[in-house]
Amino acid sequence: MTAYAYALHEEAIKDNGISPNSDQYFEYIDKNMRSRFDDYVWSENVSKDTSGGGQTATSTTRQASSVVAPSARNNGAKPRKVKLTSTQVALAKRLGLTNQQYANQVIKEMSNG
Repeated sequence: MTAYAYALHEEAIKDNGISPNSDQYFEYIDKNMRSRFDDYVWSENVSKDTSGGGQTATSTTRQASSVVAPSARNNGAKPRKVKLTSTQVALAKRLGLTNQQYANQVIKEMSNG
């Protein structure tokens, strides 16, 4: 959300020429954030309780997320394929190992936990 807000800030200032101190700027950011993250609980959904000695306590209500099954099964079997990152490939080269030797070691490490 933060990265999106930064992108909207840049868009508002550079592309649309909106002053960052104007009401139009905040309306622009607010409108776009609400449309992009419409399932997020915003401030008007927050209930306030003033029974705490003059201080306001806020509580948010979140919708229960639905639980779904994972996209792949993992029955505890060892992985058959390992995809090495560019950092891992460079490290294997520096150690004088082939990518296959390094990948075999990665598999051993994964199975040992």
